[in-house]
Amino acid sequence: MIINRRVFLKQTAMALSVTSTLLARSKNNNITERPHIFLFLSDDQNACSNGCYGNPVIQTPNIDQLAAEGMRFDRFFTAGPICGPSRTSIHTGQMPTSVGCWRNHGASDEGTKSIVHYLNDIGYRVAITGK
Repeated sequence: MIINRRVFLKQTAMALSVTSTLLARSKNNNITERPHIFLFLSDDQNACSNGCYGNPVIQTPNIDQLAAEGMRFDRFFTAGPICGPSRTSIHTGQMPTSVGCWRNHGASDEGTKSIVHYLNDIGYRVAITGK
């Protein structure tokens, strides 16, 4: 099945809606079990660098297991041609230029909230390591 941008956005919106409903329900009912969220991003790595995307030589058993048990993106497009602004877009859900991160190794505008802030606000224990 080929997924275009519109289908991806619809599916992402549905997944976020379901997740937020579950999170709200768990918070209201004092349920301690929540879905675990692990977002893994790396520099200078493409799909051909992982076994789960068909590389027969490179051994990536842990990434392969995460891909098998979680969500794997087969068609993913970035908001910018370089990694810093693209990461900003993934973390904030906004275009990099709208939050001031238009160049690599730059920072977002002060006060910009990311997924880490929103998850922390609803009681998740969060961390960002690396860049």
